[in-house]
Amino acid sequence: MKRFLVLTLTIGFLSFVSLVAKAQNYPYLEAGFFGGFSNYQGDLSAGLNKTDFWKNAGGFLVKYHFDRTVKLRAGLYAGRVTADDATSIYYWRKNRNLNFRSNIYEFQLVSEIHMFTGPSFTKKFHPYIFGGLAGFHFNPQGRYDNTWINLQPLGTEGQETNYLSHRSKYSLFSIAIPMGGGLEFNLGHRIYLSLEFSFRWTLTDYLDDVSGYYPDPNEMEIKYGENSLNQKMADRRLEKENYPVGEGFNRFQRRGDPTTKDRYVFFGVNLTKKFTGILCNSF
Repeated sequence: MKRFLVLTLTIGFLSFVSLVAKAQNYPYLEAGFFGGFSNYQGDLSAGLNKTDFWKNAGGFLVKYHFDRTVKLRAGLYAGRVTADDATSIYYWRKNRNLNFRSNIYEFQLVSEIHMFTGPSFTKKFHPYIFGGLAGFHFNPQGRYDNTWINLQPLGTEGQETNYLSHRSKYSLFSIAIPMGGGLEFNLGHRIYLSLEFSFRWTLTDYLDDVSGYYPDPNEMEIKYGENSLNQKMADRRLEKENYPVGEGFNRFQRRGDPTTKDRYVFFGVNLTKKFTGILCNSF
């Protein structure tokens, strides 16, 4: 599935570049690379100030310049998000004892609005903002006995058990709305460097496999068998507390917060170069 996703996105990206490059009436193209870090905000996140959870991210991008102010950008990005309740300062989170990691593969199409680019302003640097639409693939994994296990197939919140037969397991593909800003520097020789920070507001609450409520252990046993990995990964409190499975279970005991969606973040540097064959002399 990952190979298919990467192949599909790559073909789409190259097709976009090819179509733009053939259109000689465009002012000019700019293309390059992104390097930086990724993080996320969700039910397990410890906060963006926790640098231990900032992971390496990268990608490549192409920009089509309408004029001095507006650019259309397409990009392929990859990053990792992760979190662990064991690092929390709160008892209830430590006792919940959940953890996850997930690689994110994103294709985005956004519009950049560059400010203070007129002749009366400096041409060395200027700020910009952007927003648009992105599609991405994710696959949360949890660590158990020093092994990383795919969580979505396990139905850790009771999906597709008897009492939740109407609820399917969540999709590993989702939509995000990228929004952010940056500061672009003209390094000369048609090379640009921009420092950029952006949020991705997603349409999924399962980036970390955590959204709603603990599943009924009896229903999980009926569906998957006694002492199943499904139940173990659903309720990690069983590793911390000494109560019998199912005793005093409350179907409305929260595992996460179902009222908010997850978000992820990219922060880093774009390094791009202007294509010499497709320039607008007036720019």
